[in-house]
Amino acid sequence: MRIVIVGAGKAGWHLAETLCREKNDVVLIDRSARALAEVESQLDILTVQGLGSSPAVLNQAEIHKADLLVAVTNNDEANILACQYARQVGVPNRIARIGNRDYLHPERGLDLQAAGVDLAVSKTRSIGDELYNILRLPGTLEVLELCNGQLEVIGFRVGMDCPLVRAPLQELTDADMLGQTRFIAVMRGDTMIVPRGDTPFMIGDDVYVASLRGYTKRLLKWACPEQSTSFSKIIIAGGGALGLNLAQQLEEESGAVVLIERDKD
Repeated sequence: MRIVIVGAGKAGWHLAETLCREKNDVVLIDRSARALAEVESQLDILTVQGLGSSPAVLNQAEIHKADLLVAVTNNDEANILACQYARQVGVPNRIARIGNRDYLHPERGLDLQAAGVDLAVSKTRSIGDELYNILRLPGTLEVLELCNGQLEVIGFRVGMDCPLVRAPLQELTDADMLGQTRFIAVMRGDTMIVPRGDTPFMIGDDVYVASLRGYTKRLLKWACPEQSTSFSKIIIAGGGALGLNLAQQLEEESGAVVLIERDKD
């Protein structure tokens, strides 16, 4: 797979390193010759110096041969323009890093997909979503949404009161709830186990389960009774982009949300 990355900052460096390890052909674009030289000294990739939103620079990187463009500079507009040109020359997959939350809401005037962005990645939104899911589902180690939020994969730790330590899955009696979930992995220390009906669970195991969204809370109350009590009031200190994003999401589910910010505006 040929992948063009625009931006040699931390995000671009990490992507390039990961994609190289997976045996992809990577081209990295950045304005800084120093940043590119540092990357070249450690990774087997091609580099192009210049502005990543420039058609001339993108052509120099042979953008028309790419299977994927990932634009992760700190400039939203440059990332969008890079994706727009990539679509124009036929790149099938285009991802842009977006920081301005106004760009993430099409009802505010900008349709990113129409502008050439297949997937917009926002650090603020990603962190906000992760915090929101942890607060929405107390007791979870991790939450991943699939199928536009209809399906959730959650991770939880087996405690002393967890029913899983009493009997393997095939002997449990909660047939209705368990019929709506799939136990997909167990991490026991550094060892991963694919659970089956007769798999024994131990205190301290990290268990990962796929469940329909409507069953997730019920599953957690059953599996983690000592941790799954919902919050009745949440106080958020900091009304910046992250705090506001989190408050807006919690407002729909939590009983009371208080946002503290010293800047009155």
